Amino acid sequence: MKKLLLALPVILLLAAGCNSSQPTTEQTQPVQQTQTTPTQQQQVAQNPAPQPTPTLDPTQKSTPTSPPQGKTYTDTRIQGDSGTIEGSLSYPSEYIPDNMMVCAQNQSSGDQYCTTKHLSGDKYLYKVGYKIQVLPGQYLVYAQLPDRNNLRAYYDEAVTCGLNAHCSSTKPIIIDVMTNQPLQEVDPIDWYNTNPK
Repeated sequence: MKKLLLALPVILLLAAGCNSSQPTTEQTQPVQQTQTTPTQQQQVAQNPAPQPTPTLDPTQKSTPTSPPQGKTYTDTRIQGDSGTIEGSLSYPSEYIPDNMMVCAQNQSSGDQYCTTKHLSGDKYLYKVGYKIQVLPGQYLVYAQLPDRNNLRAYYDEAVTCGLNAHCSSTKPIIIDVMTNQPLQEVDPIDWYNTNPK
């Protein structure tokens, strides 16, 4: 009788698995019967099978401006596999503020790689640019001023359209960074987009 009571949870678990109404794409394999000892039955009763982990609905995608919260690295040099993002800076004024920060935010980890260093050169729009070293991955790039954290200028579809009245989308562009493959002309200059979508 004691063996029957110990085997009851195993039988119930097996019955629950066999009665699943969910379709499966796995191929079934023949089941080999094994004999369990009372000690094994006690272990099964004490340690029931793990419950399945809930999965996210693939149709529910996070918006590109809300990745998970991560760490911020400012002017950090990365050892090992990395890529670079480079582009021009601008500001709706007669000058580009010296304290402007440019960040690339990883869309998986939420980590931000930022720089406060401005580069000078003829290849940059208004002769001022930036360069950030990041780990391989997908990123959103934006510029902001430290005293105006709620205002960001993204590299978005309006930038690639020319920032004119005919540009209908202001959706931030997610860029793919690969090892040893520099990305250029990633210009976070859409200061007019206060609600990226």
